[in-house]
Amino acid sequence: MIRRIVIEQFKSFERVDLTLGHFNLFIGPNASGKSNFLDALRVLQGIGYGLTIDEVLNGKPKSPIGEAWEGVRGGDLYTGFARGGFSFEQDTPFNRVALEAEVALSPTGGPGQYRIVFDPFLRQVVEESLTVGGQSLFSASMKTGSEKPAPSIQAVFPRSPSPGADHAEIGFGPTLPVLSYCTKLPVTPSDRREACSRVSESLADLQSFDPAPRILRQYSSSASARRMGSLGEDFASVVKQIGENGQSRKAYLSWLKQLTPRELDDIHLFEGALKEPLFGLRLGLMNFPAPVLSDGTLRFAAFAAAFFQPSIPRMMAFEEIENGVHPSRLRLVLDLMRSQSKSPAPQVFATSHSPVILDWLNEEDYPFVFLCRRNAESGATEIRTLAELLKSTPPGDVRLSDLAVEGWFEAVP
Repeated sequence: MIRRIVIEQFKSFERVDLTLGHFNLFIGPNASGKSNFLDALRVLQGIGYGLTIDEVLNGKPKSPIGEAWEGVRGGDLYTGFARGGFSFEQDTPFNRVALEAEVALSPTGGPGQYRIVFDPFLRQVVEESLTVGGQSLFSASMKTGSEKPAPSIQAVFPRSPSPGADHAEIGFGPTLPVLSYCTKLPVTPSDRREACSRVSESLADLQSFDPAPRILRQYSSSASARRMGSLGEDFASVVKQIGENGQSRKAYLSWLKQLTPRELDDIHLFEGALKEPLFGLRLGLMNFPAPVLSDGTLRFAAFAAAFFQPSIPRMMAFEEIENGVHPSRLRLVLDLMRSQSKSPAPQVFATSHSPVILDWLNEEDYPFVFLCRRNAESGATEIRTLAELLKSTPPGDVRLSDLAVEGWFEAVP
């Protein structure tokens, strides 16, 4: 779980500093920066995977030793923030992106504080550090020459947490974050290598999820998938495994029954010629395969299945949760994600354009509901929590959705 995140000079963010909860909802109009926040999470995920900065931003094809990685939207060209437009001048502090994440590590060891500064044009690390429980595991910075940075980054690894203790100083190429080396270096004591590994795993274990109905209507290519793909690949296979666990099947089915106006009896999996599964539902005496089910029904069924997958990630990110879902059922989507994200379940990040969702929030949600808006002068995304905005007295006894539609939140200074 990420407790706090700081994003600087990344896409539409000049600087934001957010305290996060178990369920985090980002709302606002188009192009306000909601998806850019999820992209920042993907950058951290790629670093946790052990990818180079170039691979994180621009992608990596599938190889015999690793899965394919889809780069961040826009690649390196549109990664850095530029006031008043993009700057193509390389190697300037103006273009350097900084990301900082406080990661909750359990059961012992205290929080991990990870920070990285990189140049997206050069695709190189400039600075990097990691502390766990207040103790430095490493700190690194670019070695500079007379005119330009030398192609190396110098990392310091304290051999002991004691002040003034002996340390190892090692030079690395700047294309790969030091965090990837930290898990393997013999100069790092074994317990601290383990802490590095836990931070890496925490950042990497993110499932970005925007299920596409065209994918959900297909037969699964795998019979034993433990986690769905980002578009809902292997949806039916995951549901099949959910159905084989009595407790998970009962919980999953209870959510589906709340969605349909007709009496839902059970899930029903169809089989292809090679025994590959296809999702379906049983209503009365009829079995309905995925190709005849509505987009909204399929997306909600996939959302719900994500929380009962055999392999549950530490973090889940959902894009535009209202897509294809009738407004009367959007509350059910909200209830699902809010209830299933409570500790020790996965931390959830969700985006929405729908102002209606504001009316179904509880007061305890307000500190983790983030309203995104653009600064008229700089074009930078500003993020304010709903709790903060509501300190200004709303005009009269009106619904939060009406305030959003009328632009009241954007007008609050």
